[in-house]
Amino acid sequence: MLKVLFLIFSTTLVQSVFAQYYKTLPKGVRLGVVRNVQTTNIDSEFNRSKSETPMSYEIEASAKNLEGIDDDRVKAILEILKDNPEAYDNLTAGTYKIDANAQMNIIGYGLAYGLTDIMTIYTALPMYDARVKMGYKRTRQNTYADTADLYQTDPNNINGTVGNLIEQLPDVNGATIQSIATNTFGYDEVGDWEGQGPGDLEFGLMYNFYTAYDYGLMLTMGGVAPTGYVDDPDILQDVGFGDGQWDAFVEFGGSYIFNSKFIANSWMRYTYQFGADKTLRVPYDKEVNISDEKGTFYEKLGNKTMFDIDLSYIPSDWYNFNVAYIYEHTGQSEYESKYGAANDYLAYNSDSDSHNIRLKAELTSVNKFTKNEFAIPAQVKFFYQHMVTGTNVPKVDRFEVEFRLFF
Repeated sequence: MLKVLFLIFSTTLVQSVFAQYYKTLPKGVRLGVVRNVQTTNIDSEFNRSKSETPMSYEIEASAKNLEGIDDDRVKAILEILKDNPEAYDNLTAGTYKIDANAQMNIIGYGLAYGLTDIMTIYTALPMYDARVKMGYKRTRQNTYADTADLYQTDPNNINGTVGNLIEQLPDVNGATIQSIATNTFGYDEVGDWEGQGPGDLEFGLMYNFYTAYDYGLMLTMGGVAPTGYVDDPDILQDVGFGDGQWDAFVEFGGSYIFNSKFIANSWMRYTYQFGADKTLRVPYDKEVNISDEKGTFYEKLGNKTMFDIDLSYIPSDWYNFNVAYIYEHTGQSEYESKYGAANDYLAYNSDSDSHNIRLKAELTSVNKFTKNEFAIPAQVKFFYQHMVTGTNVPKVDRFEVEFRLFF
């Protein structure tokens, strides 16, 4: 349930076979790709107003929530408080914020094949290794003293006994929050989490339908299969490696060759996400992201738009550099279920966007191979991508190393 960015690096895993975006593989040529992606520490997100805030959950140790903990003394005092609704509603052992930070290491594997000189088919699969660490921080103190004061004028509070009992209640600690999360809300134990496994499988066809002397155009069509691990509604701190539903996409773009040193590329991808039935937590309202009830929802995630514009500098046959601006947008999700208002609560703030700057350095022997000056056609690429700003997305930068072999 931890809201972490899906690293959609498969969208560029087989793109840009050459410096020109529109270039496809020659007929009969195969391409093998291995890419390693490592993220920076993911511990904050951009909210609706584009402000950076910590990624966290808040759990209040209210009287109602305390009923689920394993402490006979607390349970006995809560039974007494039920005779005084004002005191019961006033009592809280404090509020804790559960902070989360995640780090991901992904290895992506891609294969492509040139059907003709202008058509290439490909597939790409990421393998995830994710680690999440959780920490507790108190954000609000207990109300024991204030609640005890409500009994000072109560005739049933003989010699201040009830008030004294309240003031002696144990303070909130990590064990209390664990007990509330597991016994009251029904989540698995809250703590550090790690997981490994495949993400969603992408496949597509690239069609270089137009080539001129100084520019060219390409159309790519394909889909994404839901092969990745999906968030478990019983685990607060896990990270999904996929979204659990099929996607279909179309991508269009091209290149303009200024001269032998500079090439401009641009492309746009639109992804339609098909809906699927999922088991989710039923939210209390649009601001509360934990719940003690689960239900079945038909979830239609928002469609995605991804736009790239970049410039390549090619000083040598052996190496080149690239700088890119990448924009990603996901529309608002839609939910259908018997839970009425919960459908709107889940859809609230489900749209997102991000603005990114991406730098690339590439070592290549492809040009030398085509001139019969080198034996093996291969490429090694180094990437750094920085998220400048966004809305409703975790803030994450990433480092990537990619190896390509043509055969």
